[in-house]
Amino acid sequence: MKIEKTGVMLEEAEMMELESILLDEDGKAALDFLKRLKRRIEILQRSHCGTMFGENLK
Repeated sequence: MKIEKTGVMLEEAEMMELESILLDEDGKAALDFLKRLKRRIEILQRSHCGTMFGENLK
């Protein structure tokens, strides 16, 4: 597995969700959030043309 640096921009709603997860210390919600984020990153890394900052990859 090749490790690369990847930047992902979060929407305002995602930032609020992440803040809520951290405040509530909700492990299940955190895992779900990370799984969704991981899927977006995998799509970005596989993309040949690349999408600017992962737009439309939710």
